[in-house]
Amino acid sequence: MKDGKEKLSGFDTIYKQIDHIALAVYDIEQAAALFTNAFQLDLVMGLSCPPDGVHTNLVFSLGPQNELELMGPRGGKGFLIDFLKKHGEGFHHLALEVTDID
Repeated sequence: MKDGKEKLSGFDTIYKQIDHIALAVYDIEQAAALFTNAFQLDLVMGLSCPPDGVHTNLVFSLGPQNELELMGPRGGKGFLIDFLKKHGEGFHHLALEVTDID
């Protein structure tokens, strides 16, 4: 390891950039107000409900090519409410853009 950084074998050839960072929150409207007002982030995708029907998403711009996704549960069941009960609010996942998925 040099300068605190170590390359993963082959990773540098497929990794392009961070696509988005996702945060899990109990109250998506309250979290949206925080990111809009306190951090001056622009909303790029309004409230949407993915096909699973158990959570909603809001997406904010972090710059020209990066986004922050807020994920909030709908109701008391589903993977997101289970995640929140176990881990609390905060980081859920990081999505990377790659040159080749295979």
